[in-house]
Amino acid sequence: MFANQYRRLYRRFFSPQLLLNLRRALHYAFVPQAAPVATVTPSASPTPSPRHAGTRFLHALGRQNAKFFRAGYIRVNRHSVLALLTTLDPEIAMSAKVSVATGIGPTRVAINRVTNKIYVVNAFSSNVTVIDGATNTTTNVAVGVGPVAIAINAVTDKIYVANFGPVGLDGYGGLVGYGGPGTLSVIDGTTNRLTKTLVVGKYPRAVAINEVTNKIYVVNYDDGEVTVIDGATDVTTTVKVDACPVALAINPVTNKIYVTNYTSNTVTVIDGATNTTTTIAVGSNPRAVVINSVINKIYVVNGSSNSVTVIDATTNSTSTVAVGAKPFGIAINPLTHMIYVSNACSNNVTVINGISNSTSTVAVGSEPFGIAINAATNGIYVSNCTSNNITVIDGITNTISTVATGAGAVAINDVTNTIYVTEYSSNSLNAIDGATTTTRVAARAASSI
Repeated sequence: MFANQYRRLYRRFFSPQLLLNLRRALHYAFVPQAAPVATVTPSASPTPSPRHAGTRFLHALGRQNAKFFRAGYIRVNRHSVLALLTTLDPEIAMSAKVSVATGIGPTRVAINRVTNKIYVVNAFSSNVTVIDGATNTTTNVAVGVGPVAIAINAVTDKIYVANFGPVGLDGYGGLVGYGGPGTLSVIDGTTNRLTKTLVVGKYPRAVAINEVTNKIYVVNYDDGEVTVIDGATDVTTTVKVDACPVALAINPVTNKIYVTNYTSNTVTVIDGATNTTTTIAVGSNPRAVVINSVINKIYVVNGSSNSVTVIDATTNSTSTVAVGAKPFGIAINPLTHMIYVSNACSNNVTVINGISNSTSTVAVGSEPFGIAINAATNGIYVSNCTSNNITVIDGITNTISTVATGAGAVAINDVTNTIYVTEYSSNSLNAIDGATTTTRVAARAASSI
């Protein structure tokens, strides 16, 4: 299986973009990098047979800790996740590190703030690494083939992982599937055991949960459908949406689900009580979507029209806000009603006032993608893919600081003031206590289940 997968990958590999990624990989392979303060030796991971020339090449890159993937929305490498714990103060140096290994090709990170556990999705080793936020000990839980998305129900302590099926890289480093239905793996957060695998649609791209109704929603890209799962009974229902859905967000107050349809340039609104739908026209190639449930407004990133569509959910009327070039990520602070949009090709973040729709711009690093907010501290964390660092924006002053610790998907535990970032240049998890800046030591390497 691995040999066939990597042969397909090899045939797609040598595009200009991927060659650029390889040059970066070689830089990280042979230019000495700063050693972490404490390191947990990565656990053994399955590697493909090196019989094929392309396979040998990829395997060698992996050994040099420089394998580049661009999985889903971000570039990642072989089994690494970076946890950056910091404060808002831009003058504080953030260099102490604790290293924790994950599986191959980490693509997403999610947090259960109640249990203080961190879950990392590893697309190419088909498992999820569970990290205890208090001790940094890890466990790997096997899931379906090609996991690409994750969501957590903190009420039931269940973790839901959407699995693409067999995956490889396209000519631009993105994940592509090789047929077959998608699945949804259900993990018990108490025991770290896989309890169930459910069949969903083809090429699931995103998953979200309404904790009030205990329903799980999975976006199926190829089918133009959303699979709805009753979390109590595991009974599934299918809701038809427009073509190529890629993302979704839920307003638990109104019990409405908003699905972005990438090629249809629409948003489908699902009534969570009846599963009836309404369609709203938005900009070109909508992707990410967030909700301010306080004022009942929805914000949709339009990747090809360089705009954000603002939907008034009471009337379904829309307005358009111009942002930077190739907007990608979006995050919202519900306390300040400020929205932050990362613009990949203009190297900045557009700040939108959610009350007036007025905007300002903050310069960040090169090719910003991932973005997350700690609402408690009003800190915004931007992952810059090409400059391989994190920009920290003070939400009060819009002043910035730069953390030279790699870049990837971003998730925040605002209870512990911990920011987690998957990184593609080192097999490590770096940790700094946000309150004291003291270093925590990882206890042991991962075990497997």
